[in-house]
Formats: sequence, C-alpha cells, structure tokens
Amino acid sequence: MSFLDSLRPASFRGVAFFVDDAAKEFGPRTVSHGMTLRTEPVHEFLGALPESFTIEALLYGDDLDAQSRVFDAALTEQATGRLIHPLYGELDAVVIGPVRSSLSTREGRVLRYSIPFQRAGGDASPTTRVDTAARVGSAAALAKTAVLDEFTNAFAVAGQHALVLDAARASLASVTSTVLGQFRGWAATSIVASATASFARLANAPEVLLASPANLAAELYGFVQGGAASASGANLLLSLAAPAAISLPSSPVTTPARVRAAGNDAALVQLARAAAIIEAVAAGTAEGWESREEAEAWRNDAGDLLATISESAATETTWKRMADLRAAVTRDVAVRALPLPRLRTTVPAQTESSLLIAYRLDGDDLTTIFDRAAEIVTRNRIRHPGFVPGGRALEVLVDE
Repeated sequence: MSFLDSLRPASFRGVAFFVDDAAKEFGPRTVSHGMTLRTEPVHEFLGALPESFTIEALLYGDDLDAQSRVFDAALTEQATGRLIHPLYGELDAVVIGPVRSSLSTREGRVLRYSIPFQRAGGDASPTTRVDTAARVGSAAALAKTAVLDEFTNAFAVAGQHALVLDAARASLASVTSTVLGQFRGWAATSIVASATASFARLANAPEVLLASPANLAAELYGFVQGGAASASGANLLLSLAAPAAISLPSSPVTTPARVRAAGNDAALVQLARAAAIIEAVAAGTAEGWESREEAEAWRNDAGDLLATISESAATETTWKRMADLRAAVTRDVAVRALPLPRLRTTVPAQTESSLLIAYRLDGDDLTTIFDRAAEIVTRNRIRHPGFVPGGRALEVLVDE
C-alpha cells in the first residue's frame, strides 16, 4: 500500500472537504536570552509548543455556494470540533486564526481555503468565585450572637419589683402572639403546629425563664426563626421585621420599676424584629426570583430594615454586625440577580391572543413561544389566553 493510500478523507465537524496541502508545526517552546558582551545565547525551555496544523482545503462542484455555507458555519462556530486530518487521524481541534478563502475564475467551480487549526488543550484553569451565600450565612451568625448578647444585657426581672415581672410576662405573650398571628396570616401551615407549642411556653413563661435573659433570648429567637421553615419563609420574616409588625403600647415611666419594664419591652421588640430580619436574609440566599427588578426590590427592602434595626441597636457591636450583614446581602443579591431577565412593559394595540404577543416578542421559536404565552397570562392575571385586552400595559420578562 502506497503512502497516498493511507491518507484519510478530511472533515471538520462532520463536513467533508478535499486537501491540497497540509502542514504541521510542533517543537519545544524555547526562549533565547542574549547577554551583554557574550556571543552565545542562553536558551530557556518552557515546555512544548501546541500542535498546529495549517490545511489548504478545497471544495468543488456545481453546488459550491451551498457547500461553502455549510463549511463556513462549521469553521465559524466558537467551540472545539472534531477534525479528521488526512495524515494524523482524528483529533479535537479549534480554528485559531483568520480563515482565508479564495475563488479564481481560472479554476471555475473550485473554492480554496487556508485554515489554521490547533490541537485543543485541556480545561481552562480554575477561577476564583466568592461564595456570597456563605458570607451572608457567616454574617448572619455573627449578627445573631450580637443581638442575643445585647438582649441578655438589656433585659432584667430578677430582683425587681413584682410589677416588672408581670409586665415582662404580659409583653412576652403579646410579642409571641403577634408573631404566631403573622405565621397564620401567611398560611404557613407547615410551621404553625410547632410554633403553637413554643408559643404556649413563652406566653405563660415561668419565672425561672424570665429570670434568665440568655435562655429567654434563645427561646424567643428560635420561636421567630421557625418562620424560615415555611415555603415563603424569607418574605414572611421580612414582613415580620417591619416596624409596624411588632410593637407594644407605651406605658408611663414614672417610677424606677416602670422604667425597667419599659426597657424590657424595648428589648423584647428589638430582639424579635432583629431575629426576623437576620433569619429573613439568611433564608433569602435560597430565594429564587423571576426578574432582576424583583431581586433588587427584595434587596432594598431587606437593606432598609437592617438599617432601621441597626440604628436602634444598644451597642456598637450589634450596629457593626448588622452593617456587615447588610453589605453581605447587597453583594449576594447583586451576584445572583445579574443573570436574571429584566422586567419590561408592553402595550398591545388591540385585543389579541397571548400566543400572538409571544410571537411578536420571541418570533416563531417553538421551544419558547408557548411557555412565553403562558408566562404572560400568569404574570398579568389574564382571564382568557385568547383575549388579552388591548391598550393595557403588560409585564413581560426580557433577556438583556
């Protein structure tokens, strides 16, 4: 068998072509260093050069235009492709430079290409990626420790007048009742049963629990934290952290006992709201948003509540931990919101079907048009998908 008989039919990405000439480049990667007053250079070897192949390919035939469109598409694709080299067989290769094509009237139905290939290398080097969700979790843990310590130092009934003990028990019952009511209002059935058991103990707190601020803080925090277990835990706790969600009526501070009772009330409300926002942002690291606007709105609400609660902190440590948590949340949401679609508004000129609106947005791509039509109906609460009212602004998601 002659040398020419051993050559293989050439192709790239399954597109066949003829070969007029093929050259291979290889060898050591060498750097020459010249020294002053020294004739001989010093050579530094830096490994091997990548294998490169320059192929002089050609297409011919009456359907040259159709052949060239297919071949050009294969050469233009920005990915590694399978090259069958006439001499070196099958290998994964990439096109590494400009491809030159030429057509001569002297040859007629022949189109020539000069194609530089290079053997594909391995995977790209690993890149560093910050785990923003983990940073939120770490910041939330530090903030939790700070607010628990702050409550322990601010709340006291031991050795106080009986009025202080009774007021603390009543205020604790009021705060926990408000939290339980919020759980029920959100139809968080998955947590109401367990929360009810905790509520019974806190609403009728024994004196031994009230006399131990550290234990009381842990139980109250855990009671509020239970809201994170619901399907909409992040949003539920976010609403619970709002200033109007948890409050206690003000009472006259005319005596030392009443001053102490008022301080205890403030500590209870601060702890409950702080627990709600800390656990809300911790749960928010798993929150899935449909649009960038939705994610940014959630970030703004969480940031505002963190700022409000940190401003009422009694210690600099708590203020700093809340500020750090706010920064971590801002970065986490920014990273996760970036690939999300934008929310835009479109106004159909006349009443028409959701499918027609989807067609105007995305064209006739059968892989997306029906999902797009269903999304328009759901997002805008359209009564009938065949009759979307004209002149009405519709919210749609668009990729940018």
